[in-house]
Amino acid sequence: MTFLLQPVKNDEPALAGAPMIGAAQKILAYLVEHETIGLTKGKAFQRRFVHWAAAEFAWPGWEEDRLFLVNKVLNEYDFPPLEALHFVLLKLKLIRHYKLTCRLTGAGRDIAEKPGDLFNLIAPFGLFEVDHAASIRMPEPRLGNWDIFLGVLNTEAILGVTCGALRRNSLWTTRRQRGL
Repeated sequence: MTFLLQPVKNDEPALAGAPMIGAAQKILAYLVEHETIGLTKGKAFQRRFVHWAAAEFAWPGWEEDRLFLVNKVLNEYDFPPLEALHFVLLKLKLIRHYKLTCRLTGAGRDIAEKPGDLFNLIAPFGLFEVDHAASIRMPEPRLGNWDIFLGVLNTEAILGVTCGALRRNSLWTTRRQRGL
């Protein structure tokens, strides 16, 4: 089944507060400025870059001071949002690995300063291509029919929706599907 999401414009104000898009833009901007990011033999970002990312991203729940509470140094796997972004940017061919360095591709250079275009690439990939069950320990069935829910969300929320209205509508949909 193919989903068509409404494209987000590059001047969309909501993108300014989106951690994934902001962090992806910072990685791409870093590569524009520095040309490469060093990689370990296991193809993870080197610690120097991971430390930079922890300070720059300000990712909710993964702030720099919290990350360094347990460790004196950070590896990429100690900072899951960075690890996920590395995977996504690589799969979308916005970055590439070359001789233990990470480099920007032409597509990555073109989209580096376009948050809406970046969102329009990352969101469908994250929603429909990534196997999210791979990161959980115990498999659980999806709650409700997500194909229908995402379709309704795409059409009903086009002009905006509050969290409360979204929650009420999703609970109603889930209860109706269960016959409650």
